[in-house]
Amino acid sequence: MAELTYRGLKYTQTKSDKGAQELHLQYSGYEIMSKRIHEAMKAEMD
Repeated sequence: MAELTYRGLKYTQTKSDKGAQELHLQYSGYEIMSKRIHEAMKAEMD
């Protein structure tokens, strides 16, 4: 079991991690998000 720390307190994970899937997160930087917002606003104007 894994030991987790949250706000300075330690917890022991009781849930089994059997069958856990790997999760990949991708960060969209400021440039990409501002481009998407600009495109969405432009589409609304047309």
